[in-house]
Amino acid sequence: MNDVCYDQDWFDELCTLKISFHRQLHNNVKGIREINSDRDIDTLYSYPNLKHSNESLLLHLSNLLLKIESDQKRPTLVKELWIKKLRELQSVATILKIVQDAKLDSKYDGLHLLDFHFSRVWGEYDSELFALTLAEAAVRLTKREASFFVDNNIILPSNDFEYYVSKYQRSTFCRTLDQHSYKNQHVALDDFKSMLEDTLLRLQIFDWKVKFDTKNKFGRFVVLSKVKSILLPVTVNGKSYISYKRAIKLIHHEIYTHVVRTNAGYRSRLKLLSIGLAGYQHAEEGIATYNEQKAVGSNKYYAGFLSYLAIGLAKGLDRGSVQRLPYEFNTLFTNVFLALGLTSQQAYHKALQTTLHIYIKVGDSYFVNTSDVIYRSGNIKIHSLISTDPLAENYFTQGKFDPGDQFLVQGLTSLGIIRHTNDFNL
Repeated sequence: MNDVCYDQDWFDELCTLKISFHRQLHNNVKGIREINSDRDIDTLYSYPNLKHSNESLLLHLSNLLLKIESDQKRPTLVKELWIKKLRELQSVATILKIVQDAKLDSKYDGLHLLDFHFSRVWGEYDSELFALTLAEAAVRLTKREASFFVDNNIILPSNDFEYYVSKYQRSTFCRTLDQHSYKNQHVALDDFKSMLEDTLLRLQIFDWKVKFDTKNKFGRFVVLSKVKSILLPVTVNGKSYISYKRAIKLIHHEIYTHVVRTNAGYRSRLKLLSIGLAGYQHAEEGIATYNEQKAVGSNKYYAGFLSYLAIGLAKGLDRGSVQRLPYEFNTLFTNVFLALGLTSQQAYHKALQTTLHIYIKVGDSYFVNTSDVIYRSGNIKIHSLISTDPLAENYFTQGKFDPGDQFLVQGLTSLGIIRHTNDFNL
C-alpha cells in the first residue's frame, strides 16, 4: 500500500503516553488458591500504585486533541477518527482517575460518572441479550444446579432459547477441524509456544515475539501490541499443558485476529488502525471469537456466555436492582461452574476470579465492570454481518476497525487506507 502516512506524528505522540486500563484497574488476585472463605473477598482488592498521574494523562490527551482539531492539512475523516479515539481514551483515563480518587478518599462518589464512561467506551448492556443468555443457561446447566437459580428468584426460561436465538442472525460455516481429531489431546505449553512462533513465520510476521510470563504479571495468554509480544502463562490451572482444541482456538483468536489486525494497522497509511478506532472493541472480539468458532467448528452458541451471564447477574437486571456486594454473586457463580462440571474447589476459585474481575471497588462501594460485554455482543454482530455480507470478511485483516460500518469502510477505501479485496493469506 502507498507509503504516505496520514498520522505518523500523532501516532508517535500518542505512543509516548502510558494508558493501560486493565493493568491499572484489575485487582490483585495473587494467592487466590489459599482463600478459604468468601469473607476474605474484600481483602483481595489491592490496586497497584499508579506510576503516573491520570490527571497528567488527561492533560496530555487534551493537548493532543487541541492540536488535531486545529490541523488544516489532513483529510476530514482522518481528523474525525482521531478526535473520536482521543475522546474515548479520555473516558478510559477518567475511569482510572475516579477509581484512584476513591482509593484516596473512601467517601468519594463517582459511580454515576463510571456508568457514563463505561458506556462511552464499551457500549450499553443489552437486557434482551441478557434474556438470551439466561435462556441459554437453562439449556446448558444441569437441572440440579439450575434449581439454585429458581430458589433465588432468577428465572431461567428454558422454552425461550430458540425464540431468542431466532432474533439474532447467524452465519454458518463448514467445520475445518474434525472434532474427533483433537478429542482428549493435549499440547505442552513449550510446544504451544513453538506452534505460535511457527504461525507467525508462516504469516511472514517477523518482528513479534512469543515469551513466557515468568514474572506472572498477567497469569493468562495475552497480546501486548505496543511491544509486539505474545505472553504465555508458565502454567494453566497448575498444569503445564492445554487441550489441543484450546490451542487451536488461541492461535485463531490471538494471532489470526489480534496480531494480524494490529500488524496491518502498523503497515497502513493510518497508524491509528494498529491501536484501534473508537468503538472497535466489539468488532475486534467479535472477529476473534468468530475465527475461533470457524476453526473448531463450534456454531451452537454465541461466544461470551459466562461473561454476559456474570455481568447481568451482578447488575441485578434479573431482579430489577443493582447488586453492589460481591459475596452473594460469588456463591451464585460457584453454582454456575459446578453446573458446568467443575469440581467444588475448581468452581470456587473460578467464581472468585470472576467476582474480582466483575466488581470494581470504588471507595466503600462496588461497581460492575461491563467491559466484557464486547465478546458476546461482538460475536453476534459479526455473525449477523457475515450472514448478510460474506465479502465483509475481506476487511477482517486490514486493521482494527468495525467492518460492519459501511460509511467508515467507504471512507477508508476512498483514502487508500483499506481495499475491497483481501491480499492477506491465512
